[in-house]
Amino acid sequence: VNKPRGLFFFYSASERVATLANAVMTYYKKSGQAVTGYHPVHRLDCWTSGAVIIAKNPRVQHAFKQKHIQIQKIYEAIIEGSWPGEKTRIQWPIGRKPGSIVERMCRLDGKSAVTDVEVLAKSQSYSHIRLWLHSGRTHQIRVHVSTMGYPLVADDLYGGSTSKTNHQLLHARSLRFMHPVTEQLIMVKAD
Repeated sequence: VNKPRGLFFFYSASERVATLANAVMTYYKKSGQAVTGYHPVHRLDCWTSGAVIIAKNPRVQHAFKQKHIQIQKIYEAIIEGSWPGEKTRIQWPIGRKPGSIVERMCRLDGKSAVTDVEVLAKSQSYSHIRLWLHSGRTHQIRVHVSTMGYPLVADDLYGGSTSKTNHQLLHARSLRFMHPVTEQLIMVKAD
């Protein structure tokens, strides 16, 4: 699915209608597919757009975890500042920020997290970057780039300014994975 920004992934106490879960289930119904539930393989934050995998049954969803299927995830983002260099590897563990159930931070006792960054274009004020995730920690990109001093544009949770736009500029550009049942290599791209 190519998820638009601003769409919650699941139902919540504050949002019952504008969710990806509702959109997917409506699509199944309108297209005559007898799918019995919403089975996401991974997630995207509300304000992140792009490619996400939704399994059509719980068996396939479970097979991704059971077979330890690796999903190559490539993102693009606009960050504040002029990123130093052309290619960077960030290898900082990530854990919960003390006192918060939402925020994460780089911390020595966190879980391993690796992000590769490539600069596509930059000015003095902003950089357009491509990111490869080698792990899938909550808020990994947001935490890594903000810790480096280059937060996502409009990511006010991690220090980004909302003066130019009110939504973070992060997009899941492509996914590549081996299907857990057919073992076929699948590549998807979300422009």
